[in-house]
Amino acid sequence: MSDTKEAFEKNMELEKLKADTAAKKAVLDAKRINSQLEQIEQNERDMAKAKATDFGALTNDQIAQIQKDNDEYMEAAKNAMTFIDPVFDNLVPFFRKNFLLIGAKTGDGKSTAVANIAFTTMGKVNPLTGKTRRVLVITNEERAEDFYNRITSLVKGWHYTNHNKFTDEQKATFRKMIPILASGGRLTVIDNNHNGSHGVTTSIEGIATIFDNLLANNEFYDVVLIDYYQNIIHSQKYPHLSENEVQARLSRMMDRYKNEYPAPIIMMAQVNPPDKEDKVPFQHRIKGRKIIMDPTTFAVEMIRNTKELYTKWVVHKSRFTEAIGQDMKTGYDKGRFVKYDTAFAEKVQRMALDRAARKMNAQIDQKNGLPDVFAKKPEGETK
Repeated sequence: MSDTKEAFEKNMELEKLKADTAAKKAVLDAKRINSQLEQIEQNERDMAKAKATDFGALTNDQIAQIQKDNDEYMEAAKNAMTFIDPVFDNLVPFFRKNFLLIGAKTGDGKSTAVANIAFTTMGKVNPLTGKTRRVLVITNEERAEDFYNRITSLVKGWHYTNHNKFTDEQKATFRKMIPILASGGRLTVIDNNHNGSHGVTTSIEGIATIFDNLLANNEFYDVVLIDYYQNIIHSQKYPHLSENEVQARLSRMMDRYKNEYPAPIIMMAQVNPPDKEDKVPFQHRIKGRKIIMDPTTFAVEMIRNTKELYTKWVVHKSRFTEAIGQDMKTGYDKGRFVKYDTAFAEKVQRMALDRAARKMNAQIDQKNGLPDVFAKKPEGETK
């Protein structure tokens, strides 16, 4: 009797589980169908709008709007911002209606580049408004406090490494600088848990919400930085979408926002390093989908030389400047990209010679049983 009752209860649990599973499957199917239906309906609306459009001569209002848009664009181009260093002037289209993609392999300094772009931009005044330029960082790579600390380190000339070795005084400075940097929206950092809402910077709906709110509220920053492409991998509304489908939708979104939002948009991306023969094109080395290259107006790859403390920037796409195939160098000093010139190269060479001399002296002392307790590393060296 007991066995029969137990079997009956198990059968009831199984039937309930089947019913719950069927109900959940029905919900997922409905969402999938609704997603497809929405896309079809949007396509039909677009087609209906196109059919109702008069493709004859432009009206006076249409002509006036094009003139206005053109005047604004040309004024922005005239007042293009400096991208990190003047070496990039007239090569990087750092002004509105431009979508810039910066690619680098893991460890080659994407987050450092974001911090440097923000730091350089914030240090300038917008000639049209007379106010200090404002920066928006959308990050799914770091926490907001991490990014503010990066900027503070650039201001103070500190290496933002070995976080456990910061002094109490430095920690107090980090804390004090956050409200100073954030004041008046000078530097706003949105991470993936912004205001307690998870998925803000890793979903296509989160990214769309940010831009739509900015446009609706006339909240205009001088540059928007997104760090980074490969972490925007899901849809909150339609979780069944694959990463490829999400990134395809993201590419279409960015094509629209680059034209609607009155500031350049920069997106960071992971790329695989070049093959030995350098035959694989840049777009095919982008992790994820190369489709993100379609809406970009400019694409550049960062290649870091740790030993010689420089980064080479190789231009792979440029829609409005004659920069394709060109490469530039920037030096690297305490977290900052700096001008790479003869003086910097000589400084790096001296540092290398000093390291070699210290190593040789340490080996001699060790051989003689005399540890070099007075050895001191030159300022700025970490190794």
